[in-house]
Amino acid sequence: MESVAVESSFALGYRQLDDCARRAFRLLAVPAQSGFDVPVATRVLARPQAAVAQALERLVSAGLLESPAPDRYRYHDLVLLFAQRLAARTDSTVERHAALGRLLDHHLITAAGAYHFLLPGHTEEVHASTSRTSSNSGPPRRTGSAVLGTPAR
Repeated sequence: MESVAVESSFALGYRQLDDCARRAFRLLAVPAQSGFDVPVATRVLARPQAAVAQALERLVSAGLLESPAPDRYRYHDLVLLFAQRLAARTDSTVERHAALGRLLDHHLITAAGAYHFLLPGHTEEVHASTSRTSSNSGPPRRTGSAVLGTPAR
């Protein structure tokens, strides 16, 4: 009975959101990491940073996200599970996989920047790309080429 009441409370807050904040709520839960910052959210959602920051603040106002520090956000564990279930029911597999791919690209680019900072003369290039299987079915396959000096397999 308590879990129904808790989920009903989350659903009430979710229904009061605009489409942009609803999409942010769902897709930011897909990676199953409870905390993130504005640049990560911007990359995952593929929207302008100002629009993403506003959506995140609307989620905080609705009680669906917490903001423990400026530009840092996190889900409560139960809210994260609710958002993941909503994403699975609402967003296509392709859209959920694309959000994950954008997050991986963000981390790849960040790691490559750190690598080049630590080894400034190193000339390896970093490529992030999305490819499809020959049948063009299933989720996008993420590939990295020469990432941090390691060839893709």
